[in-house]
Amino acid sequence: MNTLRRIWKSLLKHGEKMKAIKICNQCGKEHECYPNARYCPECRVIRQKERAQRMRLYGAMRPLGTKDNCTRCGAEYIVESGLQKYCPKCRQEAYLEMDRIGGMKYYGANSDEINPKRNIRRIETRAEKQPIINTHRRKPPKKSCEWCGNIFAHHGTRSKTCSVECKRMYYNKRKREARKENNNAF
Repeated sequence: MNTLRRIWKSLLKHGEKMKAIKICNQCGKEHECYPNARYCPECRVIRQKERAQRMRLYGAMRPLGTKDNCTRCGAEYIVESGLQKYCPKCRQEAYLEMDRIGGMKYYGANSDEINPKRNIRRIETRAEKQPIINTHRRKPPKKSCEWCGNIFAHHGTRSKTCSVECKRMYYNKRKREARKENNNAF
């Protein structure tokens, strides 16, 4: 529960900054809300009333005190609330992970507003940097082809041949020699 308290305190502290304009999934109206809200305040009240009515009619879908499996680790736990998905061991990690993912999505979408100094600095440094042209680059090392003897640049690879054709011919030659050695061994 300490994690949830910290999250709520940060929401209260930074709440106005975190609010964004979103579209309601039910009625399609634009409204200002927190990042995870799916419905406008009017639709949310309607949905809560419908949920309460279903609860009165059908009862709890998962009665409290029954056993269920954790969606994260698969361990069995006793249901303490209707929306519980995680066992007590995984609960804190799962909430932190969801918070981290949501926070990173929000930051990615609003990084210019959240951290404008960083973006200004980044733009300035990009403008200042000029492309460096390296006129005295190291030339790739040269090697002679094992099959035809041509000299080629191997660019740091272990290739022993200059082309695909030479590679195939060299491979076939080595296989023939290996077969001869195997035949001579018997």
